[in-house]
Amino acid sequence: AAALFGLRRNFGRLAEDHRPARGLAGRAARVPGLAADEPDTNIVMVRLEDARLDPVALLAALERRGVRMTRFGARRVGAVTHLDVDDAAVRRAGEALEEAAAELRGDGANA
Repeated sequence: AAALFGLRRNFGRLAEDHRPARGLAGRAARVPGLAADEPDTNIVMVRLEDARLDPVALLAALERRGVRMTRFGARRVGAVTHLDVDDAAVRRAGEALEEAAAELRGDGANA
């Protein structure tokens, strides 16, 4: 039912709704040890390429910073943007990813 509602009422917003996902993927791709391809939808998949970035620990560090993501397999986490995710929320999520990854890598002031 929710999908049908979205298709009937918000189909014209798809491009606008996918823009925050591209922004978050771009931020994630600039974080050392992370990689993310530009998404075609509102789903952002982030690969953990640095062995120090344990997905469970990363998710916990993000949660402490008010950002929720989900584990997808052994070395990936993901996020879904939606109607309520604005540019400020993307910035906050990107900053949280930077801080959490730095903490897990043991980087100086961010650790």
